[in-house]
Amino acid sequence: MNKNILCLLLFFTSSLLHAQPNITRSIYFKEKKCLGYENYMIRALQHSGGSIFGVSVFSKTTTNADSRLYKLNAQLDTVWRINYGGSNDDDLRFIHELPNGHLLLSGKTQSKDGDVPYGHTYSAGEIWLLEVDTMGIIIKGRTFGGSNGSDLANTIISSDGMIYMCGSTIANDYDFAHVNFGTFDSDAWIVKLDTAFNLIWVKVYTGNSNEGADDIQEVSSNRLVVGITTEATNIEMAGSQAKGQTDLLAIFIDTSSNEIWKKRYGGKGRDGGNYICIDTLSKYIYMVATSGSGDGDITYHTNTWSNLPFDTINYNNDVWILKIDTLGTILGSKVYGSIAGPNDDTIPFDAQLYEGNIWVASWVQGGDGDCDSNNDGSLMNSWIAIIDTGNVNLIGKYTIAGNYADYLMDFFYIDNVLTALGISTKDVVAFQGLNTFSCDTTMDFGFILKLGDAPLGINDITKSNHAEIFSLYPNPSDSKVNIQLNELYKTEKYTLSIYTLDGKKIFRKKGNAETESIDCSTWAKGTYYVTMELKNGLKQTKQFEKQ
Repeated sequence: MNKNILCLLLFFTSSLLHAQPNITRSIYFKEKKCLGYENYMIRALQHSGGSIFGVSVFSKTTTNADSRLYKLNAQLDTVWRINYGGSNDDDLRFIHELPNGHLLLSGKTQSKDGDVPYGHTYSAGEIWLLEVDTMGIIIKGRTFGGSNGSDLANTIISSDGMIYMCGSTIANDYDFAHVNFGTFDSDAWIVKLDTAFNLIWVKVYTGNSNEGADDIQEVSSNRLVVGITTEATNIEMAGSQAKGQTDLLAIFIDTSSNEIWKKRYGGKGRDGGNYICIDTLSKYIYMVATSGSGDGDITYHTNTWSNLPFDTINYNNDVWILKIDTLGTILGSKVYGSIAGPNDDTIPFDAQLYEGNIWVASWVQGGDGDCDSNNDGSLMNSWIAIIDTGNVNLIGKYTIAGNYADYLMDFFYIDNVLTALGISTKDVVAFQGLNTFSCDTTMDFGFILKLGDAPLGINDITKSNHAEIFSLYPNPSDSKVNIQLNELYKTEKYTLSIYTLDGKKIFRKKGNAETESIDCSTWAKGTYYVTMELKNGLKQTKQFEKQ
């Protein structure tokens, strides 16, 4: 082939690859809270009683760790914290509210003493459950597993109050007794328990190589979907459908563990599952996974590395959104992430269906592409993406880039507002002074961010270290809303704009008055975005509720 034609084709292919995202939404922070060095959490929930509860793991010695439960008030201040564990490593990493109002904590443990007196005689890691009341008092607990160790990937409580869990194990005895292909090949498992912690059934999926169940979610009252990452080629793992090095295997089952169908997805690279979101109305299934492929079932990949011959380069892992129906038919399959280098991965760490879109929290090493540039490729930043549920297109994004490494750990809801939970770390040698979030510490710290999205161009000043530009009151209101410039900016010229929830501009005014009073009596009830942009370019958006 003529060299000039080849270059033109490569340029055209690259242009197509980078033409896919259509960024129409802007992510901003409605509220932020610094949790401090001793109070960071890795999972959280808002209890039906209104309080926030969270869990974390902390090192009690240089070699062992315990788990910690936190209670926060409405202002997100820590009310109390309680430690759980024994003499070995203990890791309670998931938290749910049980039907009786108590808390279900789940994770893994290597202890057989302390708060874990009911383990097997072997010392390998077991799956650990605790039920505690809202004062943190232990009601009951149990462990299950096998002698070579097991890991927990997720826990859910279904609509009928049953508990489902999934993960991986290298055990083939005790609760995970099964025929396997090798002593140290990991296999995928799912279990069903009642709220008394009785094991209703245990199902182990065995491959002739390594696999693990990444997530399990309820699709309907008698249907569940499981996501498994596998490199196996045997019949039980649908080996005849193998795509490449590793694949995402989706298994559709009923609540008695009967298999309805299973299908593998991916390309010739390394692909695998992470999280599953279910549209409760359409029943469409969104597998939020990772992919290092640019072929097979992948119809679009941001990362041009993935379009080179497979043996040429080490593929990146980026965020893969796979949309399927309840028969496993592919309705959309696209990959987004960074393109900074061949080893810079974008790994999803949580995903939620929120206000009609898929929100994905990821860790990213590197930058460019769909992620903002990183000031150092060795750092770990956090990337938030909004994916539309129709064509799984990337429509909104924001990169949290702190002084060192930032990790988004969990999405949860506070008063029905999507909220991100994370940890920011600090290299005190390389970076002196305060951190990106203006938290008054030079140590590692946790943070909570209440998230919002608006039409492109509306951003929140809380992304920076600047003071608040304005306040608005009363909020909510049915007659008028007052806009008050803060003291630091009271002499600044500004443009004041107000948008409806769908992005329609209904008010715009330039001025320099310290206070603006706006009649909203004729506005429709609902949510509005109030944006103040100063002449110097600073901009802030706040949400206003019209009653």
